[in-house]
Amino acid sequence: MRHVKLPLYLLAFSIFALPAAAQSLVPDVEPYVNQYITEATGDYSPQWWNALSSELVLALTSSTVQDEQVALQNIIFFAEMHGKRLNLKPAVPHLLSLYRDGATEGTRIMALAALSAIGSHTAMSELREEVAYEASPRVKKLTVAALAEYYR
Repeated sequence: MRHVKLPLYLLAFSIFALPAAAQSLVPDVEPYVNQYITEATGDYSPQWWNALSSELVLALTSSTVQDEQVALQNIIFFAEMHGKRLNLKPAVPHLLSLYRDGATEGTRIMALAALSAIGSHTAMSELREEVAYEASPRVKKLTVAALAEYYR
């Protein structure tokens, strides 16, 4: 019986884990972030900006810390540079979660920068309520600065 369990685990893993890892957002299409970097024309359709928004939000759910950091950097950049063309509000719940429970202080600060760049009223209201209970002096100071900038 012991030898039967291992193949069952492997079968279950291959059914559930491998297909998800093998799928891409849009098959045979270069990621929109890469298109922006290589083409950099700025003459993109509203559909292209919507697809980029979706790609950025989806990238936040990455399983690795390195990919998560890249996703945060991309959200900060695109929200600052092209915020009016993008809809990044679906990323706010995940960003708030990273701000509250991020593995490192750096991740929490990057999540704060992304929230600040997006400028969601809901997110800023939640940060305003939570800042008094923030344990990290550095995160607290940066949160107060982000809130001051948003509410000025």
